[in-house]
Amino acid sequence: RCANDGQEAWELIQQSPPDILVTDYQMPRMNGMQLVEQLRQHPPTADMPVVMLTAKGFELKESQLQSDLRITKLVAKPFSPRELLMTVVQIVEESAVPASIGG
Repeated sequence: RCANDGQEAWELIQQSPPDILVTDYQMPRMNGMQLVEQLRQHPPTADMPVVMLTAKGFELKESQLQSDLRITKLVAKPFSPRELLMTVVQIVEESAVPASIGG
């Protein structure tokens, strides 16, 4: 599904949470950071994997985003659509694998 802005994305996610969120950092009505903050505060979406797209690659620290908002991957623009697809597939596959018990 696709949304025109962060607020619309949040409304769609609440109706039917996806397996992964790919969001832009810069959006009207609710930016990507605000959207992810909403996800993390809402128990059904708190652990949803998130890929954030940004033209501010040098301004945003991926390590800080990962620790503060648990952003799975930060992708700087311009990016290859093929590489983005491969990243999304990898994250979804990894999140579908159950954690091993005892090591």
